[in-house]
Amino acid sequence: MKNILYILLLVVTLFGCKKSKTEEPKEEPIKEYLSVKIDGVLWESQPNTKFASAYSVKYNAAKKQLSMLAENVRSGAVSYIQLSLRADEVLKVGSYPSVAADFIGITYTSENQRIMFSVDLSAKDREENTTQITKIDKTNPNAYIIEGTFSAKIYSLGVIPIVSANLTEGKFRVVYHIDSTNPAF
Repeated sequence: MKNILYILLLVVTLFGCKKSKTEEPKEEPIKEYLSVKIDGVLWESQPNTKFASAYSVKYNAAKKQLSMLAENVRSGAVSYIQLSLRADEVLKVGSYPSVAADFIGITYTSENQRIMFSVDLSAKDREENTTQITKIDKTNPNAYIIEGTFSAKIYSLGVIPIVSANLTEGKFRVVYHIDSTNPAF
């Protein structure tokens, strides 16, 4: 009887005191987005999953130029929006109006690339064509989260008569991944 109690106590001790596994918390994926109203109609990015990254976010350190490209795929029709901005010194939270040099501004390519629109870089009042960076989160030194807003009046390129469109309520949240081609800033 003692042996049975001893074995039972041993079994309870071995199986009752399970070593708890400490699981590391899983990081939630960062929600990226880019959306804008084009003449009052909502355009939302629906990135193509064929690419390694949902959004193309590039930084040219020599020119201090940040570019973001997003696409929308609906029923086989593809459209794109590209935001390009340049910093005077360091890329930081602030306002980045369109400028003529190096085609800095906002570009929209309509479904199936029928019409390409761009800001009027010759316009005297470019303040209406502005990208605002509202937040740069550098908590992760290998992936910055960049958030902001934008608006513009854009015009067709190479189409007569010239067609215009108003971009309003634009907002974005993208991840800039630091690697050999994308330096830290």
